Amino acid sequence: MKFKSFLFTLLFFARLNSISAQVVSQDINGRPYRLKGAVDVEGSAFLNDDWQKATVKLSNGKTYKDASLKFNLADNELLFKGKDGEPFTFMEPVSEFAITDDLQNIHTYRNDYSFEGESPATYFEVLADGTTQLLKKTTKSIGDFKEYNGPIVKKYVTSVKYYLYKDKKAIQIKPDRKSLLYSLGSKQAELDTYIKNNNLNLKQDADLGKVVVYFNSI
Repeated sequence: MKFKSFLFTLLFFARLNSISAQVVSQDINGRPYRLKGAVDVEGSAFLNDDWQKATVKLSNGKTYKDASLKFNLADNELLFKGKDGEPFTFMEPVSEFAITDDLQNIHTYRNDYSFEGESPATYFEVLADGTTQLLKKTTKSIGDFKEYNGPIVKKYVTSVKYYLYKDKKAIQIKPDRKSLLYSLGSKQAELDTYIKNNNLNLKQDADLGKVVVYFNSI
C-alpha cells in the first residue's frame, strides 16, 4: 500500500513538472524548439538572429506584451524565449505579432490571408492597413552555390514579394511607382502629386506603405 502511495506521488510530481515546463514565459504555453534539417548552411534562417521585443496576439484573442521573439523565415515559424533563454514554439496559433527593431520601428506581421498560392498560415508584414492593404512576404530558402575553384556550398537565399490585398483578393506588385499606381487603378493623379510633394522613394518599404495609406484616405 505504501509503495502504491509512493508511486502515485511520484507520478503526480512528474506530471506537475511536465505541465509547469510548458508554461515558460508570461504564462505562454510552448514546446522546446529544435531547428529542423539545416546543417552546414551559410547564413541564417531567421529574420533577425537576436531576440526582439514584441507584442503577440493569439488566435483565441489573448495578447502578450514584451515577449522576446525570433521569426524563422525558412519555416514560417515563430519562436519565443523561455525564462532560461531557451527557444520555444507556441502551442496556441499566433494570428499577429508586432516586432520592435533596433531603431524602435514597429513591424506588424499577420496571417490568415488566403489567396492563390499562399497558405492561411503564412505570415505577411503589413506595410499599410485599411480597405486596401499592402503586404510584404519575406522568405528564406537554401540554395547551392559553386565557389570559384571550390566545392558547392549551401547558403540561405532571401526572396521578397509585395501584394496589394483587398476583398480577399491579392495582386502582386513591384516596389516601384509604375507598378503600384497601375495596380491601385484609380486616383493616380492625386497619388502622383503626393509622391512628388513628399519626395517618396518607393524602393523603401515605409514610403511604399505611405502611398497606400494615403490612397485609403482619399
